[in-house]
Order: sequence, then C-alpha cells, then structure tokens
Amino acid sequence: MICVDCSKELVVGASHCHHCGSRIIYHRLNFRDLLVDLFQRVTNLERGLWPTVKDLTIRPGQVCHGYIRGMRKRYTPPATYALIIGSVYAILSLLDSDIYWYEELMGGMSMGGADASSDPEFIEKFIPFRLPLLFLPVYAITLMNRLFYYKQYNWAEQAVVALYYYAHFLLIFLILHTSTVLINNLLLPENPENPALISIVIGLIWGVITISFKIRVYAAVYQHKNKFSSMAKPILAFILGGILNLLPYVALALYFLWDID
Repeated sequence: MICVDCSKELVVGASHCHHCGSRIIYHRLNFRDLLVDLFQRVTNLERGLWPTVKDLTIRPGQVCHGYIRGMRKRYTPPATYALIIGSVYAILSLLDSDIYWYEELMGGMSMGGADASSDPEFIEKFIPFRLPLLFLPVYAITLMNRLFYYKQYNWAEQAVVALYYYAHFLLIFLILHTSTVLINNLLLPENPENPALISIVIGLIWGVITISFKIRVYAAVYQHKNKFSSMAKPILAFILGGILNLLPYVALALYFLWDID
C-alpha cells in the first residue's frame, strides 16, 4: 500500500505514514471524516486555527515574522486565515445585516442621510460586491505597509502582514459588534434617554480598540526609530488606508445613483 501524500510504502496495519505522518484512511470519505478533520484543525492546541488566533492576540509579531521566515506548520496560512474569518463574517451577516456597515453608508449617500433600508433598490445593487468589498482593505493595507515600511519587507511579505492583521481585525470587530448587540438588548432600556450619546461612547470605544490594536501589531512587526514613530506611522497608515478604501465605495455609489436616475 502506498501513501497518497508522499508516495512511500506504508507499514501494514499502521494508522499513520511513518515517512510524512499523514493519517491513513482505510474507508471511503464520509461527512464524519470532514467534521472530525475540521474539529481537529480548529481545536488543535499546537498547530492550526486556535494557536493562530491566540498568538495574533498575544504576540502578533511572532505569527507574522514566523510565517515570513518559513514557519508553515504551526500557524494557519494568512490567506486561509483571512478566508476562514471572512466566511464567518459573511455567515453572521445573514443573521445580522448591520455587520455590513457600508449599507448604511451607501444609504446615507443616496438618501441624504436617510436610513439605508428606505432605498432597497440602491442597496440591492451592492449585494454582488459584498465579498470583493469585504477583502478590499487588504490591498489598501498592503499598499500603506509598503509605503511606510518599504525598507523592511517586500510586497509579498507586506501582504502577509496585511492578511493576518485585517483578518484578526475582522474577528475583533465581530466580537465587539456582538458584544454591542448584547449590551443593547440585555442591559440598556428599550428607549434610552440619550441614544446618540450611547452611540458616540460605543464608537469611541471601537475607535480606541482599533487604533490600539493597529499600533500594537505594527510595533511588534516593524522596527521604529522611537516611540513617536511607533505611534504616528500606524495611525497615519490607518487614516490614509481608510480614505483609500473608501474611494471604491464612493465610485460605486455615484455609478449606481447615475444608473438609477
């Protein structure tokens, strides 16, 4: 019997290949195998999704540096990690459409600040662009990383940092958004006296966490001359990247408005 992964001879009765370590399957693939494989990859404490999530939270520099320098087994690859988190984001959006913040933005553009739900024809045009728009910031972040830290990493290495950073940012956003929904539903009254104030406070908390995460990741990944540079560069990259990322939304909005008229 030959191993399907490394094409080496297998030991009779073995459960794993003694050359490459691949698990030997003696029966046809079924759904149980798929679920077991998914569970093992997600819950694996030494390699896979869980250590990637944990270390990106605790020591993001180790994950980015490790992958760039050749560490391929301990952590989930950046593109795969971004795809997994993006898929979770898309699935949760089916339960809560407010996750797609651009719908409110586009609705405001089309109705002069009105609720996006009042212009369904306009918003419906954006549905096919959801996935490209979701991952669009990766390109903006990569460009900003290259602009501010061009001496430290090449384009591909900057893309690794961008993918890990953005995917983990999405994960943090999902946690913050879910927490906000729970707070609104469980702790706050149905008709708060100052809803605008609550929104401002939540927005400020989101902003502080977002900027803090950006500074922390970039301080761990890149070399800075001093503390001022370690704070100023990530903040400036965040602002310019946000503006760059906003341009396609504006372009689509203007095009769809012209098409509707």
